[in-house]
Amino acid sequence: MPDAGEPVVLEMTGRDFRWHLRYPGPDGELHTADDVLARRHPHVPAHSKVRIELKSDDFLYTFRVDRFDKSEMAVPDMEFFVEFESSEPGRIEFYGDQFCGYAHPELSGAVVVESEREFEEWLHKTRKEQ
Repeated sequence: MPDAGEPVVLEMTGRDFRWHLRYPGPDGELHTADDVLARRHPHVPAHSKVRIELKSDDFLYTFRVDRFDKSEMAVPDMEFFVEFESSEPGRIEFYGDQFCGYAHPELSGAVVVESEREFEEWLHKTRKEQ
């Protein structure tokens, strides 16, 4: 977990019509050997600042979380982000799209808000499954 006041940072990259997630591992840095990789449903701890860095490896994608009144794009070779304060534990729907005119279910899902303990357990379990 980041220091108090620092946001939880994760990266969501659109690739092949789905979201690929990357969390920093124990070293606290993204794009190192201990990163935690997941797909589609971002997990975050409750009552925390969250920063989701949006990227794309192939097309233009959108990411929208109505409950937090946040919407942004993911564009190849550019980086955008959304920031919000997570809420009580639960699932918060998000919607994604790719500008080809077809629905891609793997671009929508839920932000899973968990207690800090549950979030840490999820990270540990996901890291072991890689």
